[in-house]
Amino acid sequence: MVQNFNLLVQHWPLYVNIKAIFTLIPALLGLKGNLEMTLASRFSTQVNLGKIKDKPTILSAVLGNFALTQAQAIVVGFLASVGAISLKYFTEKMQNISNTGEIDLANSLVLIAGCMSTASFASLILAGLMMFIIILSKRININPDNVATPIAASLGDLVTLVILSYLCSFLFEIKSQLWIHSVVIVVFLILIPIFIYYSYNNEFVKDVLKNGWTPILLAMIISSTGGFIMGYAISYFDDIAAFQPVINGVGGNLVAIYASRLSTALHRTSEQGSVPFWAPKKWFQYPLHTFSGKANPESKTAVILAVMAVPGHLLFYFVITRVKIYNNTMNLATMTPSFIVFYTSVAILQVVLLLLICYWLVHLTWRKNMNPDNVCIPYLTAIGDLLGTAFLAICFYALYLAGEERLKTS
Repeated sequence: MVQNFNLLVQHWPLYVNIKAIFTLIPALLGLKGNLEMTLASRFSTQVNLGKIKDKPTILSAVLGNFALTQAQAIVVGFLASVGAISLKYFTEKMQNISNTGEIDLANSLVLIAGCMSTASFASLILAGLMMFIIILSKRININPDNVATPIAASLGDLVTLVILSYLCSFLFEIKSQLWIHSVVIVVFLILIPIFIYYSYNNEFVKDVLKNGWTPILLAMIISSTGGFIMGYAISYFDDIAAFQPVINGVGGNLVAIYASRLSTALHRTSEQGSVPFWAPKKWFQYPLHTFSGKANPESKTAVILAVMAVPGHLLFYFVITRVKIYNNTMNLATMTPSFIVFYTSVAILQVVLLLLICYWLVHLTWRKNMNPDNVCIPYLTAIGDLLGTAFLAICFYALYLAGEERLKTS
């Protein structure tokens, strides 16, 4: 659904006139996905361990997580938009595209106000939905780790992209009244310390408030690198915009499930800061144990997730081609056997690498006395965005060098 919506909106006036939004989207979707998937993983673990079980604890946990995700979302929205504007500016300077050498103030305020509003509204909707699903899943004896994280990853991208597109389009239409955009930005900046104060006094999220910013901010830098690659690649291969949300979304969904299940297994079998009995003894054993280690209780999960990537990507490829044919925007170069094989190969490689990194990173954070639910998913999804975008750009560029000149934007 994300890639279908992406195909529909990329010709809207907003997207045509503010090119920085193409750099913003990978970073924003990745960062917002981090917040929702981290919430889903953290809340699922707390529910599975019986820490959230009655009305008082449910109410406290829900309100605390609402306040925390609002604070994180507003900060992430502000930083992602400023980062996208800066990256686009320096990219144009490097390519000698900008003649004025100045940043468009009106368009910049549209992006900043729209991005902060989108992050806040999307988090409000998604956080509430995730916590409701997790509590409901537990009550009907379904493991929330298997349900909440993939829903958060898939719905998060779609909801955020829809809100961003419509909200920024509205702000773009009224950009002559810049005082409105300025007021929106100031109001959200004032709300940040209020949400932080409430979160600091909530036992369920106090630790996350203290220690959860570093992964989020470092993930933003990693995701922004992917956004920089995307902004550069799309100027040469515009068809890359249709495939980028898919390769990043699938990889992020699958590795988030694996990280959430590994974290729950660690919480159940050992104390945080210790080495569980089923952990690999040597560093070189991690790749093998990820998929075939007898001691790893989630090795079969890793194999299933890696195998699922194949039919998943082929299904999404079919959907993308159908939509592009319907809209008369199909590039025949993306229908060749060489493109399908190369695209599927890099997509599977991304998933396998993410699962390998995930198994090592979850164990590392656990031994360092850090909760993987709060630390790992931001890094993993950001790395997934970077790898997915880079691999996709390599796929297009390699096929172009091999003689498929139809891939290049005319």
